[in-house]
Amino acid sequence: ASMVMEWFALGIHRLLVKDENSSDDHVTARIISQSDMLRYVFEHAGELQALLAETVDESHLLDPDAPSIAGAKLAASTTEITAWEGFQKLFSQRSSAVPIVDGDGRFIAALSASDLRGITPEEINGLQQPVIEFLQLRHSITPFTCSLTHTLHQVLEIAVVNNAHRVWVVDADGKLLGVITLADLLSKFAPFDYKLLHSKNI
Repeated sequence: ASMVMEWFALGIHRLLVKDENSSDDHVTARIISQSDMLRYVFEHAGELQALLAETVDESHLLDPDAPSIAGAKLAASTTEITAWEGFQKLFSQRSSAVPIVDGDGRFIAALSASDLRGITPEEINGLQQPVIEFLQLRHSITPFTCSLTHTLHQVLEIAVVNNAHRVWVVDADGKLLGVITLADLLSKFAPFDYKLLHSKNI
């Protein structure tokens, strides 16, 4: 399990795990995702009470020098950009999500690669719409958020219950402080030094 945690915390989303009792003639395996592992942790939260009682602030996930991507500086986009411009920024930054803020700098939505899933040829022109209009047509734009005082258990619950890939951290005014991904959460349970990591990707 610890080896699986290490791979997931490095940013790998899915792993093919072979049953140790498999033979060369008959291989038994299954695909395990980051979400699967976090759901397992959530279901066994009682065994990790001390760790999961840490607040986001105490976890140091948002520290500027944190090895997790949560501490990375996020380049937010405003509501004035089009969806097309948002996706261009997403791919140029090699990120999986771009936060969207309003004129006062409050975090209101996030554009992610998954928003392209299922788009039809007839909907391509919709990419020229303002990003918020595009998101409203695709799904509810309300992002999943937490504060620095949320415990890791609460963040874990938000991610697992809502099947969310990331939980955005905001202050009391709704200003964006950072983002916690599934890999960030899994890094809290992986037994190796994450100071060895250099890339940060949401």
